[in-house]
Amino acid sequence: MLARQDTSQVLDSILQLRTSPLFSKLGAASLAPLAYHARAVKFPAGSIVAHRAEISNQLCHILEGTVRSSTGEVLGVREALGGLALFSRIGMPFEAIAENDVRGIVLPADAVFEALEDDAILLQHLIRALALQLLTERDRLGGERRVFTMSIAGPSAEEGSLDLVQRMILIQRAQGLKRTGATALADAARNTTPFRVSKGEFLWRRGDDPQFAYLIISGTVSALYDDGTPIHLGPAIAMGVLEPLAGVPRHYDLISNEEVWGLKLPLSRYFEAFEDHFEMATDVLATLAGGILRVLCPGCAA
Repeated sequence: MLARQDTSQVLDSILQLRTSPLFSKLGAASLAPLAYHARAVKFPAGSIVAHRAEISNQLCHILEGTVRSSTGEVLGVREALGGLALFSRIGMPFEAIAENDVRGIVLPADAVFEALEDDAILLQHLIRALALQLLTERDRLGGERRVFTMSIAGPSAEEGSLDLVQRMILIQRAQGLKRTGATALADAARNTTPFRVSKGEFLWRRGDDPQFAYLIISGTVSALYDDGTPIHLGPAIAMGVLEPLAGVPRHYDLISNEEVWGLKLPLSRYFEAFEDHFEMATDVLATLAGGILRVLCPGCAA
């Protein structure tokens, strides 16, 4: 059974959770179910803040102090502890060590995922926050790595005519939906429509309201930024999902280098699908959190 705080401690835990970038804009009603299960922790300098398995099975928000990995890394370790490792399902290859006196709060994984499944506002906020963070972190990298894509390469991506099962496989690859059930994948696949554009056509323009994710099966495209040379991409990639998840406009132009064809997936009801298929939501969380971790903490991947 999950441990619960006394009612007198819940408000303090809500205020502490709001100091986390993941939860800073949430109201008390969404944070209260998490706060009920929060546990205050303190660690003297040099002690273990979290063992390897714990980093991936709880959320530890550091309030004061500095942590590093047992392998000496500091960059990204705090964020891994603060939820990214939990949501990404990436096993940590190290322990987290207190560099000085550390104070924080710990949330068990069961309480976190139960709250996300019960509260659509909390779930949507977390997905938007992670998508925006991944956009921001990739943009800081510059060059080709600033554009987020997922590979859809494989036998199904080479077919000229795609049946429902092939579309399901492509969608699974496009978003890293490793645990999503067949019903959810079939629902998404039925909403896809084929597209074909000629050389020199724009799939979207900077500032556009994002409406679709694109699964580019054949042909190549270029991402055009104001501050650099074109970034050539494709074929067999999925792209365009981060902006709608983050709730922001497109931040670069995307133009075809040749004839391009594939599938486009409407995203207007994406969050409704997450409410109906929670396993899809947790898969998307894993893709987003894993993407951020790979940027912030290259050594975090087990």
